[in-house]
Parts: sequence; structure tokens; C-alpha cells
Amino acid sequence: MWLGIGDAGYTVEAKVIWPSTNWNLAVRNARAELDAAGKQLNEIEDTFRCGAHIALCYVVPEFPIERVEGQRQFFSRVAARLKSKLGLLATYRRLAEVPEYKGYRYPGVLIVGEVVSWQ
Repeated sequence: MWLGIGDAGYTVEAKVIWPSTNWNLAVRNARAELDAAGKQLNEIEDTFRCGAHIALCYVVPEFPIERVEGQRQFFSRVAARLKSKLGLLATYRRLAEVPEYKGYRYPGVLIVGEVVSWQ
């Protein structure tokens, strides 16, 4: 995907993971997906490159409805473990009623990313 903001251009590769309550696994999977996105960005032909390239991973936790422990700390723990590696970290947490679907709750999303050097 290409994005333009003012005079700046970006080539973006995004991944998504759907972790459950295991935040350690979420951190490991997010890092693996960021690495995969970075590798894909470096495989793009020069003619399709625009500005800086950004690897993103959307971390969308899906918590079983019957399991509530650890859900509040999930966002802060994942963010704390990933922030040293990242150039981008954003979160959205639903403060009102959390959406539910097929036995799971979806309280928000973390968007983590890094600028990857062209190779």
C-alpha cells in the first residue's frame, strides 16, 4: 500500500494477528509479523517503492468471553515489551461496552510498526 501525507510518501506492508490472553505469545507473533512485513517490503521492485517503507502489525486481541483475568493488562504489557523495537505504537481501547462475536470479546487494537531500511 502507498500513503501520502503532504509531500511525504510511504510504502506500507501490514499484517494482523488475533492473539488470545497470552501476551507473551502476542509479542512474539507481532515481532515475527513485523519481520515478515519488512522482508516483503525489501522484495518490492524499485519502480514500486515510494518514500520510506513502514512495516505494520495490527494486534487485535480476541478474549474468550468466559475468561476475564489478564485482559486489562494485555495492552500495557504488549506495548511495554514492543516499544523498544518500534518507531510507531498506537492503541485504541474500547471504554464503553466491548463488542462480542462468537464467544469472544474484542476490546480494541494495538498498531505497532517500524521504519525499515531499503535494501
